[in-house]
Amino acid sequence: MISLKKTLDEIEQRERLFQASLEAYRAALAGMARDLPAALKEDADSVRELFIALGKRLADEPSLDTIEQTRQQLEVYLREYRGRVEAQCLKQRREVKEILATLADAAAMLERQNTTYSDNFRSFARRLETLSRLDSLAEIRRQLTLQVAEMKTSVDRATREYEESLNQLRRELQAFQSRLEHAEQLAATDSLTGLANRRECERQLRERITAGRQFSILLLDLDQFKALNDRYGHHVGDQVLVHFAQRLREQFRHTDVVGRWGGDEFLAIMDSPLEQAQRKSVEIRERVSGWYSVTAAGRPLRVLVRVSVGVAEYQPGETLEELYHRADQELYAKKALRTAT
Repeated sequence: MISLKKTLDEIEQRERLFQASLEAYRAALAGMARDLPAALKEDADSVRELFIALGKRLADEPSLDTIEQTRQQLEVYLREYRGRVEAQCLKQRREVKEILATLADAAAMLERQNTTYSDNFRSFARRLETLSRLDSLAEIRRQLTLQVAEMKTSVDRATREYEESLNQLRRELQAFQSRLEHAEQLAATDSLTGLANRRECERQLRERITAGRQFSILLLDLDQFKALNDRYGHHVGDQVLVHFAQRLREQFRHTDVVGRWGGDEFLAIMDSPLEQAQRKSVEIRERVSGWYSVTAAGRPLRVLVRVSVGVAEYQPGETLEELYHRADQELYAKKALRTAT
């Protein structure tokens, strides 16, 4: 009897372990659907739809076979996705090489022109030397007039060609600079909200630390966002994040950095002391919390959004992780206090 009870307890424990593992797997898929950056713009929707579909299948058919099948499907998709990303990177490298080759051709053209016209000047000098040996002043004057006219024509032509080459070089440089700026902007921008991404936020933080500047961070988290996603779906959740990001950006100065830290967490960097940042956090919480208008299944929907804010001022000598941890602790302390009341 005791052995039977022990066996049943073990079965129950394994069942609980299986369910917990399954929920963790589904949560990981949901997180990937929400946060996985799409390197290719056209992949954004397909990435999200795949992970949502895999999570739904696990919920509808919870079994070891389903887990193994979804794992294999996920592995195949990620392999294909990596191939597309590598192809895109290769294409961008080719474009950069083409631009550099064009710049090299333009520079070579300038060098050839300089060589050509330096030869013309040397020839002109030799002809002048020949003229100096003539005895007839009238002949010297006539030959000199011809040589000067020819030289002036050559100089005018050289000037036009030189300016044309310089303008071409300027155009190529401007195009190259525009592409670089666009690439840098994409690399620093969150694809969903248009705010700075986590990488850019971390870069800005390190830049301030290196420069010894005083600054504070505001860490913002949307309350009950997971419940909103579960109830209405990620499509509605993404709309909320986009509208929230727009409203949040409007609350800060142009010099402040506002970014998406990950999921439903946002980060703002203010070059301000703690007291000013704390006052700003209260103001922001009031202005960004409230009703948001979105669409669900083609119909208008209003959802209530509340936000918690944690504030911390950088202390010389601490790491970024320590700074973030202090802001995170304050954020969840405030969240817990509101939940309790």
